[in-house]
Amino acid sequence: MMILGNKYSRFLTFILNSLFANSNITFRYRVLAVSYYDTSEFITDSFKLAQSGYSYLLPALGVGITQRDLLNLKDLENEGLKLMDKLIPLSSAYT
Repeated sequence: MMILGNKYSRFLTFILNSLFANSNITFRYRVLAVSYYDTSEFITDSFKLAQSGYSYLLPALGVGITQRDLLNLKDLENEGLKLMDKLIPLSSAYT
């Protein structure tokens, strides 16, 4: 199925770039290779990467949270509820 997913990604990338790209901005559309059977493994692996400094977006996408919902949730936690002052994560050897 990923052969079809990659072809779809290339097609949408071409469409997005032909409509909206300019000399400063280009787009790339990707279909994540996550299925029903390996979702928990993908979330675990991407969360381990996020703990080491990689993007928090991948585990959020694996759970089904959109980028907009993730940004709104982080704004609510940090600015609205001031949880960044109250809930400080544990330090690890990587940070």
